[in-house]
Amino acid sequence: MAGLFLRTANAAAGLCPDALDAAAAQFGRHGFPTVTPFAVDGWDGLHAPYIRGGPDTWMARGDDRVAVAGTLVVDGRMGADALALLLDAGDPTRLDWSRVGGQFVALVRHAGRTFLFTDWFGAFQLFHDADARVFSTSLLATLAALPQVRFSAQGVYEFAFNVMPIGDDTVFEGLSTLGPDRIVELTPDGARFHSVTRTLPRDAARMAMPERIARHRARLSSIVGAHVASFGDDIRCPLSGGIDSRLLYAALRHEGAAPHLYVYGPPGSDDVTIAQAIGAGEGVAVEWINKALVTIAPDAFAGQVAAEFEAWDALPTYGNIFDAGGHSAACAKRHDGGALAASGGCGEIYRDFFYLPDRATTADAVARTFFARFLPADTTALFAPEKFIARVATKIGAAVGA
Repeated sequence: MAGLFLRTANAAAGLCPDALDAAAAQFGRHGFPTVTPFAVDGWDGLHAPYIRGGPDTWMARGDDRVAVAGTLVVDGRMGADALALLLDAGDPTRLDWSRVGGQFVALVRHAGRTFLFTDWFGAFQLFHDADARVFSTSLLATLAALPQVRFSAQGVYEFAFNVMPIGDDTVFEGLSTLGPDRIVELTPDGARFHSVTRTLPRDAARMAMPERIARHRARLSSIVGAHVASFGDDIRCPLSGGIDSRLLYAALRHEGAAPHLYVYGPPGSDDVTIAQAIGAGEGVAVEWINKALVTIAPDAFAGQVAAEFEAWDALPTYGNIFDAGGHSAACAKRHDGGALAASGGCGEIYRDFFYLPDRATTADAVARTFFARFLPADTTALFAPEKFIARVATKIGAAVGA
């Protein structure tokens, strides 16, 4: 998915002196085949392209340049076309977000000014320290640049109970991700944060259902269509019993793609049974992948865990760091030959996944419903459950402007 790293060139900033070399080495351990160094406005940087194939993520035009990690769509284009369009769009603090889609971090230097920003939701993570001396898409590269770090109790609890820290927080004190409400300008004197407002549409509830469906279908098609135009049929798409994967498959087919389908699961699982039934009905092959079939010798397990830790940037999910390598092997297979790995995981926005009642609620109620997934036996006397929930509720309220 490409990578970016930037650190201030100010020797008095207190960063580790070998931060750039350490970041380059870390990118290598992540699997990036090449790393390109660059410098802008008193900042030293690194950019890494996709590990396997993928659209262009770097463009230079005289002193102007744009570098991207993730997937960028501009005016329905990807790759070099999207980079050029983003560069020509001018000041990112005044960007017309109706033209932009994808999940990405972008660096744009235009007319002598340099900016860093994320996608509309901040879904693609860009880590930075509290003093804004270092920015990176890699957590481990960021940590290697800092002279010292310490854990955040709240962040660790959120990670342990809910897979990821909530909002812009991380498991470390003084280390955050860049939220969608800020754009960073890199200047010779340091980083300057610009506040931006991105509001959700409020008129959907007043529309007739057919109009709502048509509008959302058009939005979905604009993004999916751009990916199909760039990758054609070279797309790996999951299929299971869930609505999300079926929605994604239907959207890809609607845009003219015939993606390669696969399903994960052990023998007899509902996902495998339903996916195979759908494939038979559609007359298409569905590859069945059982990640549990990958095994490892006991004396090789410690090395496997260390390799997974590096590959997943210290951010494994659901215990994947402790498997025998089946998860990573399946991930590599999805991207074989530079193919696009699509996912329907965000389809929950199109359905009431958690069976929420159709009425107003509070941030505290949401926090207690979805983020209190712990048992007293999981914790010690150092854990304060009410304080933990209150902090989660505060972040939820801030995220929606409540």
